[in-house]
Amino acid sequence: MADDKIKQYKTIGFWHSKEEPYFPDPAWFIDKNWDAAERQIVIDYLKKGTALAHYRGYSWCRLKCRGNFGTADLTDGTYVYPEGLVHYIEAHDVRLPDDFIHHVKGIPSKSTSIIARMLTIFRKNKNIVKTSYGKLDHSWWLSQKGFTFGSRPQLGLNK
Repeated sequence: MADDKIKQYKTIGFWHSKEEPYFPDPAWFIDKNWDAAERQIVIDYLKKGTALAHYRGYSWCRLKCRGNFGTADLTDGTYVYPEGLVHYIEAHDVRLPDDFIHHVKGIPSKSTSIIARMLTIFRKNKNIVKTSYGKLDHSWWLSQKGFTFGSRPQLGLNK
């Protein structure tokens, strides 16, 4: 398969950890006032994702819950997200960015700020990771700051 024919996905819901310090922290996205009906639409949508890759170990909650939170990455054909992303919404009131919510609801997005778009363009090549099932573009997800607060180093993946 030619390199330009490889499927490319946007990532969402991959969280900060010691192994992945460049990703956002889920605590930045907590919104206890998120509309319950909209929240349920997003939960139902994420649960319908198709498995794209499976791993040998379970994911763990970055907000310190106990349990197993999935072993797969799921996709809707545009975004790739961890199987455990629903847990953060249901258990911790994590609200995903408006661009993604608009995507779920089929509403054209007004796009992110000009600064976020510029950062995406400048970092695009550094933040694309090739996998056996396609390319993962982390650019948009790395530009997200959340709703509560968030300041982190802007580091590329250099791959």
